[in-house]
Amino acid sequence: MDLLESLGTAGTEHAGDTSFMQHLTETRDYLQRWGCAPFLCNVGLLHSIYGTESFQPEASLRVTERSRVQEAAGDRCERLCFVNCVMERETFDAAIVRLCHSGLRGCLHGGELLSVEPEFRIVTRKGDCSDAVTWNAATGARHTCIPNSFMLSQRELMQLATMLLADWLQQVPHHEASMSVLRPRLYSHSLGGVKGNWVIHKGGWWSMSREIWASIAQMLGGQAEADYIRVFAELDAVADGACHWQPLEDGEVTSRELMRSRGAKEGSKRVAPAGTSKL
Repeated sequence: MDLLESLGTAGTEHAGDTSFMQHLTETRDYLQRWGCAPFLCNVGLLHSIYGTESFQPEASLRVTERSRVQEAAGDRCERLCFVNCVMERETFDAAIVRLCHSGLRGCLHGGELLSVEPEFRIVTRKGDCSDAVTWNAATGARHTCIPNSFMLSQRELMQLATMLLADWLQQVPHHEASMSVLRPRLYSHSLGGVKGNWVIHKGGWWSMSREIWASIAQMLGGQAEADYIRVFAELDAVADGACHWQPLEDGEVTSRELMRSRGAKEGSKRVAPAGTSKL
């Protein structure tokens, strides 16, 4: 908590009507409610400490400062946070689909029975100048401390998935509460190595990666699945259209770049090309 407060998370906006600190503590609270181990609750508290593909605030650490998080929360906690911040999300989603098809169910409180053998390859983002987490502005290349990929065991993959479900359940209602009927929300996300945005109209958050969240909830079971059903039922009740992903066209920027143009992470300020303000 001291580390997060020193970064200014309490004064940084997240999900429209919440602060970054509120998001982190409430993600942890979900994990505590589910009876997760203390180390995993700390992963919830620190899960975006370096920023992620979609959210790259100034109130975060550089990936070169991993030792600060390791000292505060331990190596195991920091490793999952690091994976979350630098991974290519598609490879995580593919791993979840593969694990769900294996028939795993009800493992919220049986995680110690999962395999600890490295099995799932999670690829990291290649890095480009628009990505403040992976890009080293001083060298003009990706940070050398970021490996090309990680190998996760069943246990690590489900720990990461458990945290991410709590993360999503916390933020989606707040995103929805801040939505306007007239203007869609853009959410940075790359597919197949192509940069783009999810375009989300009011009530559309229910459809973003819905199959992945359903798979995670089903594999966990218990209170986690119950909370997933509750939150998504509330979204379904107001949904009037699914969101969709669109690649960037010439002159367009991702939503994270627009956010940083109004308060950039040091050394990574990005704005739309000269003469444009297009999204």
